[in-house]
Amino acid sequence: MRVSYQSKANTFLFLSFVVLFGLAFLRVHMRVQTTLIGYELGKLKQQESSLLEEKSQLQMVHAKITSKDHLLVLSKQLETIRQDENNLALSQQ
Repeated sequence: MRVSYQSKANTFLFLSFVVLFGLAFLRVHMRVQTTLIGYELGKLKQQESSLLEEKSQLQMVHAKITSKDHLLVLSKQLETIRQDENNLALSQQ
């Protein structure tokens, strides 16, 4: 059984159309995904910026809290509180 030239041409055209349609669909899908990834990257960059700012602020607070001068003030305050507690305990006896 011989397949006619017209049938071969129709088959070739159909397969070409399917392949081109598939490639076009793939391209559109990739562009949409690229755009969505771009939006996500933008959000993550904003989040990174705010986290870096918060980290900087926390480092400043940590440096202040652990500074020698601040620790000396805290130790003096603690010593004062302990003395007050001892004085109160002695006066209650």
